[in-house]
Amino acid sequence: AKELGINKTVKFLGNRNDVTELMQAMDLFLLPSRYEGLPVTLMEAQASGLPSVISDVITKEADITDLVTRESIESDPSLWAKEICEQKDCIREDTSAVIARAGFDMDRETKKLIKYISISINNRE
Repeated sequence: AKELGINKTVKFLGNRNDVTELMQAMDLFLLPSRYEGLPVTLMEAQASGLPSVISDVITKEADITDLVTRESIESDPSLWAKEICEQKDCIREDTSAVIARAGFDMDRETKKLIKYISISINNRE
């Protein structure tokens, strides 16, 4: 950021426990990743109703809501800028229930895993 001369406008916040609160202050989630699997941050962004512009290399299973717009990582930056500008005036809604129904609810999935493990252990005895 310093080399690019943007260090006064870019903040590196480190590890945080208040990601949902930070996302409420955002207008857009941008993920121009070249190598990405299933990013948890994208799930969090969608759950908070945050429009997201992501690269086309991110696994399609991450598109849980209609808040996700994809752009080729090889596209000209002007196309990325166009997609970003088209996201303005989005009405934020809590979509966490949609995310949970898609299988991305940590509490629910943890309980299912514990139940599965318990059944497996009991069947061995």
